[in-house]
Amino acid sequence: MLSSLAGRLYWVGRNLERAENTARLINVYSELLLDLPKGVPVGWSNLIRITGSGKGFASHRQSSRAGGASRYMAGAVENPNSIISTVRIARENMRTLRDVVPREAFEAVNDLYLFTNRKLASTAFRPVTFPVLKEVIDRCHQISGLFSATMSRGPEHEFLMLGRYLERADMTTRIIDVAGELRDLQDEQISDHDTILWVSVLRSASAYQMYRRSVRSRVTPVRVLHFLLNDLQFPRAVRYCLHQIRYSSNRLPRPEAPIGAVDRLLGRMDGITLRQLVRSELRVALDDFQKELICIHQAIEATWFEPYDVKL
Repeated sequence: MLSSLAGRLYWVGRNLERAENTARLINVYSELLLDLPKGVPVGWSNLIRITGSGKGFASHRQSSRAGGASRYMAGAVENPNSIISTVRIARENMRTLRDVVPREAFEAVNDLYLFTNRKLASTAFRPVTFPVLKEVIDRCHQISGLFSATMSRGPEHEFLMLGRYLERADMTTRIIDVAGELRDLQDEQISDHDTILWVSVLRSASAYQMYRRSVRSRVTPVRVLHFLLNDLQFPRAVRYCLHQIRYSSNRLPRPEAPIGAVDRLLGRMDGITLRQLVRSELRVALDDFQKELICIHQAIEATWFEPYDVKL
């Protein structure tokens, strides 16, 4: 298939996943502001930094309070990572892919685009509400289900999955970074708001119930980190996503470079002791993981989306 089509499919997967997870991050931060006691250092500027939007937010001259930050992340068209921008980009790519994607999926993406424009484009003068963000998440789930149920398992599907799981792995590290940003955590004596913090992290990834079923123990930083980083059964765990990237890459031609980049990150994760990590260098390690995910993206881009010289 054409590299341009492959690239568009890949970015459809990434942008839809980014829209969903941005909605999740705004929701979990809103809940933390309500649940944590006064004096705990929770600020919306932390979330702007975690999502990599600090420079754009500063130039936008918005308030770092809840209203300005959430509006910038949800409805600012000048923010390329906002929900409204990522959905618009996904819809434009889907419009050029109507010959290779199921019609039902295109219609669902178009409906999501119309919904976000109706509900988020006018948020400059009103707050972003939980029901709107939940609707964005639910519609993204619907689109994922349509792709899963109606799309043939050919190269088109694999490029879509590459984008989805790479973005999901990156956003899971950013969800964990919410906790790393807010507190220096100790596993032996967990305060009440430490527990609230990590429960919120699990819920932001829709992981709380599966964590309870899998771990069957109280919520602690080390156990949550192990579940969200290393669990092989939970679809939002980083290791699960990396294995899915490896699987999809292996079903495409010339997969050596992307698979090698995935294996390097898996090797780094194998060499980390989580108990020591949660005490000292969580944010540094997460930044390193995100850099490795960028390397995986670059390997995917160089292998399948740039011109390939066939050696005769």
